[in-house]
Amino acid sequence: MNKLLEAPCDQSAAKPDGDRAESSPSHRILVVEDDRDLRQLNASALINSGYAVDVAEDGAAAWESLQANHYDLMITDNKMPKLTGIELLKKLRSAHMGLPAIMATGTVPTQELAQNPWLEPVTTLAKPYVIDLLLDTVKEVLHTGFSKSNHPRVAPKHYDASAFSVERYTTSRKHEWDAFVSAAKNATFLFYRDYMDYHRDRFTDHSLMIFNDRTLVAVLPANLNADGTLISHEGLTYGGLVVSRAATLGDVLGCFHVVLHYLSQRQISKLLYKRIPGFYNTLPDDEVAYALFLLDARLYRRDCATAISQADRLPIRRGHKRLIRIATSLGVRIVQETSFQPFWERVLVPQLAARYGVKPVHTLEEITLLASRFPGQIKQFSAYCGDEIVAGTTIYETPTVAHAQYGAVTEKGRQIGAEVCLFSSLIEQYKAKRFFDFGISNEKEGRVLNHGLLEWKEGFGARCYAHDFYEIATGNYSKLEPVLQARPETTLTPPGTGQASPSVSGDRPVRAYFAHPMALIDEGVSIGQGTRVWAFAHVLSGAILGEDCNICDHTFIEGGVRIGNRLTIKCGVFLWNGITVEDDVFIGPGAVFTNDCRPRSKRHLKTYPQTVLKKGCTLGASSTILPGITIGRWAIVGAGSIVTHDVPDYALVVGSPARWRAWVCRCGEKLFPTSGRLLGCTCGRSYEQATENEVREFAANGSHQSLPGNRMATDSSESIIKSNGHHAANGR
Repeated sequence: MNKLLEAPCDQSAAKPDGDRAESSPSHRILVVEDDRDLRQLNASALINSGYAVDVAEDGAAAWESLQANHYDLMITDNKMPKLTGIELLKKLRSAHMGLPAIMATGTVPTQELAQNPWLEPVTTLAKPYVIDLLLDTVKEVLHTGFSKSNHPRVAPKHYDASAFSVERYTTSRKHEWDAFVSAAKNATFLFYRDYMDYHRDRFTDHSLMIFNDRTLVAVLPANLNADGTLISHEGLTYGGLVVSRAATLGDVLGCFHVVLHYLSQRQISKLLYKRIPGFYNTLPDDEVAYALFLLDARLYRRDCATAISQADRLPIRRGHKRLIRIATSLGVRIVQETSFQPFWERVLVPQLAARYGVKPVHTLEEITLLASRFPGQIKQFSAYCGDEIVAGTTIYETPTVAHAQYGAVTEKGRQIGAEVCLFSSLIEQYKAKRFFDFGISNEKEGRVLNHGLLEWKEGFGARCYAHDFYEIATGNYSKLEPVLQARPETTLTPPGTGQASPSVSGDRPVRAYFAHPMALIDEGVSIGQGTRVWAFAHVLSGAILGEDCNICDHTFIEGGVRIGNRLTIKCGVFLWNGITVEDDVFIGPGAVFTNDCRPRSKRHLKTYPQTVLKKGCTLGASSTILPGITIGRWAIVGAGSIVTHDVPDYALVVGSPARWRAWVCRCGEKLFPTSGRLLGCTCGRSYEQATENEVREFAANGSHQSLPGNRMATDSSESIIKSNGHHAANGR
């Protein structure tokens, strides 16, 4: 890497520009640029603005510097020798480094960034640019952080439920999950997927990802137990809602609201929430405490975590000092091990079995695997007397804490003070951390305290921090709404009555759905809970809309239309009599529906052809659907396509007229052949091609998904598939 000496200004002699330097004297920036003149110009301008700057001539040199140094921001070109800017970002995120980046380049790789959202946070700056624009961008990024749209992530003034969405985590989103965790204010490496997934055979993962306006704003590590209770997380010491450093109280309350509403709709009635102890966080996290208060969450367990505040250490007790002198006089030495085997086999396992009749949570193979995945975070320290191991502890390192995950001592080690000597040495070694955490000293959900163990820890100057566990009724999400002001005064109008449903107290109408003041909803419309109807939408009497739908601006819904749950209908869509839309359907902006093959002015049909959009299908923008068409489950109609025949389940059709192009997974990705008639997807789902025009999904137990009443008319399906001259069997 080329150091700062290459820059035309000497850093020590540079006089910072006062206006910009006041807020950023300690920020360190890495400038990666293969053009020497531009590299020097950028470095000089940043130095004069009060930043500490290192420079690198290409992506490979930058990667070496990133591994050796800490930076607050990276400014990089894209097209460079050895390693491009995109490749550098991929290495950065794969290493769990959440460093913000500005990509200053002549040709912005918009498509690559859109296809790889896990590379965030990234903002872009197109060359050529003036230096003032670069400096303003740097200042804004360092101050606020940027979203995908290159605008600062600022909480909206009012909570907008329609902007939030919740999705189950899938393995295809591993990089996106890990990149978010790496930059969160209340996360540790235990939340990386390489740690969480080591015991996925024991826990049914049900982790959630929360999006606001399609930007990932929170994740919830969680598993679903056999009773249908969501736990965050049963296989981890702690869990809870993980949020970004920029998250505000309103953001956190909004995330709780949308997550609990999502769970409630899926008949998951209870969430067990294991809060991460506050001293693990890089910033305050008590927005969660306030949310739990509003939700009437029940505190069912409180553990006593014992930790030392390294900035204000209490003195070690006299008895511990005596044991340290004994251990030192006997030549006890502290060793950082390269293998966990000596401690596990000679100390930990035998001592736990003899004293408590239990085994360690991790087997030797598991802890070795985890340490290989996280060598910088999981370390083993042991105390030896001669060649005999007499004590040991396994340390989990996080940005703020050194935590003793395991600790054990032999009888000889106890008598000669080896364990006290070991921990005294480590407390000093980790003095740069905010806390040294000994772990808990209680049993039976906090009701029984191990006084001897607690006294031993307090002898080092450790004191107690509460580690709380809560039970949340998911139906309590509505308790957040008075604070969030999530819904205006809107009422549910049952069909044919025009009357608002009474509340429990009988003095106010039920707030069942949101309607914009400029929306027009006739009497006799049935609208489900959580549905949002936006400005200039018109819903006629008799229409039925399900729960949690989003009806965007300038839409029109006739009275004979039937709509399921969780739909998205974008702007400029008109739904006519005879149309039925099942659950989870997406209808893109300007999609066109027709219900009369031979329309004439002033002529109305007695019955209309039935157009059916099956569960989970997607209609692209400006697509046209002729009367009486059925779009199969999870099928996709490309933007601008004209559909003249039924579309099979899982089919991607494109063109005018729409023709089959590929089979797609319910996640939206194209399927690929695996073996014989079997098709697969990168998300892990499997399918079988039963016939030329029929694909069936395998359920989790290996059986076929049951799709009652969803077989297309063979002639129509074959028509749309064969019309492009391809056989569906190729799976392309």
